[in-house]
Amino acid sequence: MVEKATLVKFGQYKHICQLRDEGFLYMNTFPYFQQLEDEELRGDKFEGVAEIHRGSSGTAIPEDEPNKPVTIASWNLRIHLPQPEKINIFCMCAVRPSVESFPIDERSFKFGDYALILTDPQKFIDRISS
Repeated sequence: MVEKATLVKFGQYKHICQLRDEGFLYMNTFPYFQQLEDEELRGDKFEGVAEIHRGSSGTAIPEDEPNKPVTIASWNLRIHLPQPEKINIFCMCAVRPSVESFPIDERSFKFGDYALILTDPQKFIDRISS
């Protein structure tokens, strides 16, 4: 049997209280996160990639020289999410308790000095959905 995960939101005291007391969810747009690089805390070269396809050989047609196809030995195709500007993101982390502790990545503490631990993650998700 797999143990249920607990959701944890790290942040500043003011924002954690707004979430806990008022149900206020602070979100940023997807493009905000795509452009964000802060000491490897956030940001990802695959941010916004919906699909990745790989191949061992093929032919590419350069956009600037469509009459000069190029043979390639291996390739990666990244298909990005459509209309990322219409996507808002709320960030949390999920933690599964181990036998002795709740393992939390130390980098999470860079988001703020406080954390809200949700003991009933499904109830939280149901409230957001409704």
